Amino acid sequence: MAIVSKEYDVEKILRRKIGHRMDKNGIYYFIKWLHYDESYNTWEPECNLNCDDLVEEFIDGNVIQIDSAKRTPYGIDYWIKYKDGFPNKTYSSIEVHRKWPALVIDFLENHMSIEKQVRFNHTLQFDDEETQPIIEGTNLVGNPIRISYVSMVTREIMYWMEWVNGKKFVTSLEARTNWPDLVLTYLEANLRT
Repeated sequence: MAIVSKEYDVEKILRRKIGHRMDKNGIYYFIKWLHYDESYNTWEPECNLNCDDLVEEFIDGNVIQIDSAKRTPYGIDYWIKYKDGFPNKTYSSIEVHRKWPALVIDFLENHMSIEKQVRFNHTLQFDDEETQPIIEGTNLVGNPIRISYVSMVTREIMYWMEWVNGKKFVTSLEARTNWPDLVLTYLEANLRT
C-alpha cells in the first residue's frame, strides 16, 4: 500500500515562534491554509514550508525598527528588531536598503550629527509666500549629483543638494522620496559608529 502525500497551499502566515512540542529549537509558523477555515490553522516547522516568498513577506512586515548599526570591512551591518519579540537579527546594508530604505534613513538621520547652523556662509533667504529657501540657480535639471551636508532649518532636517546647474535645500521627505539611494549613500558615509 503506497502512502499518498498531499501538498497544501499556504494562504497566509499569521505568527511565528521558536520551539514546538518535540523540537524546542526550531522555527515554527502558524499557518492559515488556502481554501480552509481558521479551525484548520496549524503550527508548521519552517522546513515543511514551500513558500519562501510568504515567509520573507511575513518577516519583512514584522520589522519594527533598527536598533543599531556597525561599520564592518564589507559595509554597514544593521541590527533589526521585530514586533513579535523574535530574536533580533543583523542584516547587511544591501539587504536593508532593498527591504526597508525608509527605516534606514530614519535611523541614520536620528543618529548623525546634524549641523545646527547652515555651513559655508550660506545665508538663507525665504520666499515669503512659500517659506521655502530660495534656490541658487534656476531651472534645476535632472537629478542632483551630490549632497553637500545636512542641516536643521526651521526645525526640519534639510539636505543641501547640488545639481549640475545649481543648489538648493531639500526637505528630508522630498529627498528620501525622490532620491533615496543618494540619501542613503550620504548618510552611511557620514555615520559615526
